[in-house]
Amino acid sequence: MNSHATDAAPSAIPFDWRIVKLDDTRYFDETWHKSVGLKSCATYYVYDANRHVHLCEWTPSLELHAVAVDAEYTDYDATTDEAREEVDEVLRSAMYDQEVTYVHVDDLGKAPQQHIKDDTKREDGEDDEHFYLRIVEGLREYYQGNCPYF
Repeated sequence: MNSHATDAAPSAIPFDWRIVKLDDTRYFDETWHKSVGLKSCATYYVYDANRHVHLCEWTPSLELHAVAVDAEYTDYDATTDEAREEVDEVLRSAMYDQEVTYVHVDDLGKAPQQHIKDDTKREDGEDDEHFYLRIVEGLREYYQGNCPYF
Protein backbone atom coordinates (compact mmCIF):
# COMPACT_ATOMS: atom_id res chain seq x y z
CA MET A 1 0.00 0.00 0.00
CA ASN A 2 1.29 3.45 -0.91
CA SER A 3 2.07 5.47 2.20
CA HIS A 4 0.90 8.64 0.42
CA ALA A 5 -2.57 7.31 -0.41
CA THR A 6 -5.55 8.72 1.44
CA ASP A 7 -9.22 7.85 1.73
CA ALA A 8 -10.20 11.51 1.94
CA ALA A 9 -12.09 12.94 -1.01
CA PRO A 10 -10.29 15.71 -2.89
CA SER A 11 -11.34 19.14 -1.73
CA ALA A 12 -13.63 21.02 -4.08
CA ILE A 13 -12.32 24.09 -5.85
CA PRO A 14 -14.00 27.09 -4.20
CA PHE A 15 -16.18 29.45 -6.20
CA ASP A 16 -14.63 32.78 -7.21
CA TRP A 17 -17.67 34.82 -8.25
CA ARG A 18 -17.15 37.99 -10.24
CA ILE A 19 -19.10 40.46 -12.31
CA VAL A 20 -17.49 41.72 -15.51
CA LYS A 21 -18.37 44.44 -17.98
CA LEU A 22 -17.77 43.59 -21.65
CA ASP A 23 -17.96 46.26 -24.32
CA ASP A 24 -20.46 45.32 -27.04
CA THR A 25 -20.18 48.46 -29.15
CA ARG A 26 -18.43 46.73 -32.06
CA TYR A 27 -21.34 44.31 -32.52
CA PHE A 28 -23.75 47.04 -33.61
CA ASP A 29 -23.81 48.96 -36.87
CA GLU A 30 -22.02 52.33 -36.78
CA THR A 31 -24.85 53.98 -38.73
CA TRP A 32 -27.29 52.87 -36.03
CA HIS A 33 -24.92 54.23 -33.32
CA LYS A 34 -25.04 57.64 -34.92
CA SER A 35 -28.79 57.60 -35.50
CA VAL A 36 -29.53 56.99 -31.80
CA GLY A 37 -26.60 58.97 -30.38
CA LEU A 38 -24.92 55.89 -28.91
CA LYS A 39 -21.29 56.28 -27.84
CA SER A 40 -20.83 52.79 -26.39
CA CYS A 41 -22.73 49.87 -24.93
CA ALA A 42 -21.86 46.97 -22.66
CA THR A 43 -23.24 43.83 -21.08
CA TYR A 44 -22.54 42.81 -17.48
CA TYR A 45 -22.03 39.13 -16.70
CA VAL A 46 -21.60 37.08 -13.54
CA TYR A 47 -19.20 34.15 -13.61
CA ASP A 48 -17.08 31.83 -11.51
CA ALA A 49 -13.42 32.53 -12.35
CA ASN A 50 -12.52 29.00 -11.19
CA ARG A 51 -14.94 27.24 -13.56
CA HIS A 52 -13.08 26.59 -16.79
CA VAL A 53 -14.84 24.79 -19.62
CA HIS A 54 -13.39 23.41 -22.83
CA LEU A 55 -15.57 23.79 -25.91
CA CYS A 56 -14.05 21.31 -28.36
CA GLU A 57 -10.64 22.95 -27.92
CA TRP A 58 -7.68 22.99 -25.55
CA THR A 59 -8.07 26.66 -24.64
CA PRO A 60 -10.10 27.07 -21.44
CA SER A 61 -13.15 29.32 -21.50
CA LEU A 62 -15.27 30.95 -18.83
CA GLU A 63 -19.05 30.56 -18.69
CA LEU A 64 -20.55 34.05 -18.43
CA HIS A 65 -24.18 34.67 -17.47
CA ALA A 66 -25.71 37.98 -18.65
CA VAL A 67 -27.33 40.14 -15.98
CA ALA A 68 -27.57 43.74 -17.24
CA VAL A 69 -26.86 46.11 -20.12
CA ASP A 70 -25.60 49.67 -20.13
CA ALA A 71 -25.43 52.40 -22.76
CA GLU A 72 -23.44 55.60 -22.93
CA TYR A 73 -24.59 58.39 -25.23
CA THR A 74 -22.58 61.04 -27.03
CA ASP A 75 -24.95 63.64 -25.54
CA TYR A 76 -27.49 62.15 -23.14
CA ASP A 77 -29.56 65.34 -22.88
CA ALA A 78 -29.83 65.64 -26.66
CA THR A 79 -30.88 61.98 -27.07
CA THR A 80 -34.63 61.54 -27.32
CA ASP A 81 -36.58 59.26 -25.01
CA GLU A 82 -37.59 57.23 -28.06
CA ALA A 83 -33.94 56.70 -29.06
CA ARG A 84 -33.01 55.62 -25.50
CA GLU A 85 -35.98 53.22 -25.42
CA GLU A 86 -34.92 51.76 -28.78
CA VAL A 87 -31.35 51.24 -27.53
CA ASP A 88 -32.59 49.65 -24.31
CA GLU A 89 -34.89 47.32 -26.23
CA VAL A 90 -32.14 46.27 -28.68
CA LEU A 91 -29.56 45.71 -25.94
CA ARG A 92 -31.92 43.78 -23.67
CA SER A 93 -33.14 41.66 -26.58
CA ALA A 94 -29.54 40.77 -27.46
CA MET A 95 -28.83 39.95 -23.81
CA TYR A 96 -31.86 37.66 -23.47
CA ASP A 97 -31.14 35.97 -26.81
CA GLN A 98 -27.77 34.85 -25.45
CA GLU A 99 -28.04 34.61 -21.67
CA VAL A 100 -24.88 32.49 -21.51
CA THR A 101 -21.74 33.17 -23.46
CA TYR A 102 -18.30 31.61 -23.38
CA VAL A 103 -15.10 33.66 -23.47
CA HIS A 104 -11.53 32.39 -23.50
CA VAL A 105 -9.93 33.01 -20.13
CA ASP A 106 -7.21 35.17 -21.67
CA ASP A 107 -9.73 37.20 -23.71
CA LEU A 108 -11.13 38.89 -20.61
CA GLY A 109 -7.83 40.76 -20.47
CA LYS A 110 -8.28 44.05 -18.68
CA ALA A 111 -12.07 44.08 -18.81
CA PRO A 112 -13.41 45.87 -15.73
CA GLN A 113 -14.63 43.43 -13.11
CA GLN A 114 -15.40 43.14 -9.43
CA HIS A 115 -15.42 40.24 -6.97
CA ILE A 116 -18.88 39.48 -5.64
CA LYS A 117 -19.99 37.39 -2.69
CA ASP A 118 -22.51 34.64 -2.46
CA ASP A 119 -23.56 32.87 0.75
CA THR A 120 -25.78 30.19 -0.79
CA LYS A 121 -25.60 26.94 1.15
CA ARG A 122 -25.70 23.54 -0.51
CA GLU A 123 -28.93 21.63 0.10
CA ASP A 124 -28.76 18.07 1.44
CA GLY A 125 -28.06 15.67 -1.40
CA GLU A 126 -27.62 18.44 -3.98
CA ASP A 127 -25.08 17.59 -6.67
CA ASP A 128 -22.40 20.03 -7.83
CA GLU A 129 -24.10 21.07 -11.08
CA HIS A 130 -27.49 21.79 -9.47
CA PHE A 131 -25.77 23.75 -6.70
CA TYR A 132 -23.81 25.79 -9.27
CA LEU A 133 -26.93 26.51 -11.36
CA ARG A 134 -28.93 27.53 -8.26
CA ILE A 135 -26.20 29.99 -7.30
CA VAL A 136 -26.06 31.40 -10.85
CA GLU A 137 -29.84 31.93 -10.90
CA GLY A 138 -29.72 33.69 -7.53
CA LEU A 139 -26.87 35.94 -8.63
CA ARG A 140 -28.54 36.72 -11.96
CA GLU A 141 -31.80 37.60 -10.22
CA TYR A 142 -30.03 39.83 -7.70
CA TYR A 143 -27.74 41.64 -10.16
CA GLN A 144 -30.47 42.21 -12.74
CA GLY A 145 -31.91 44.66 -10.23
CA ASN A 146 -28.74 45.71 -8.42
CA CYS A 147 -25.98 45.87 -11.00
CA PRO A 148 -22.96 47.90 -9.79
CA TYR A 149 -22.53 49.86 -13.02
CA PHE A 150 -18.82 50.62 -13.36
